[in-house]
Amino acid sequence: TETRIVLLNVDLTTSGMFRCEVSGEAPLFQTATYTNVLIVVDLPDEGPVISGTLPMYSPGDILTANCTSYNSFPAATLNWYINGQVAPHRLLHKFKVVTSPQELTTSRLGLRLKVEKSLFSKTGDLKIKCTATIDPIYWKSNEESIQGFPKQSYINFGIQLLFHIPVLPNRSQF
Repeated sequence: TETRIVLLNVDLTTSGMFRCEVSGEAPLFQTATYTNVLIVVDLPDEGPVISGTLPMYSPGDILTANCTSYNSFPAATLNWYINGQVAPHRLLHKFKVVTSPQELTTSRLGLRLKVEKSLFSKTGDLKIKCTATIDPIYWKSNEESIQGFPKQSYINFGIQLLFHIPVLPNRSQF
């Protein structure tokens, strides 16, 4: 028959090699043992957090963002996606994992991307997504949609100024 063992009041130091031993009744007292590694996991309280972005970018701008997963054990593995595609390694900045006095870890992964017109969808947005994973039991993501606007040329800028300059009354009329 199936049986299970429930361990109560565990903490991160409970992790280790465990052995379960089952003995039969008299007169044979047959014994079966099974040994395995138990890893206690402390999952993050929330999904990954994206920080450092602006709401709008123009082609040629540099988008910098950080993805952070707070307070877990073991450390979460982070990944960036740009418009649904895995971000190339050359765009990523790996930070050292920070460990708290309680042995919980905070993971952070940076993204640095030169914004190109081709990255924007037909509706004018660019999607970046960060995932945090602790295999095989945890997977969360966060996504931002960033709007793009075209850079204006100096000629257009000058024309717009001409049309938007208010006409002020002559001071001699006062």
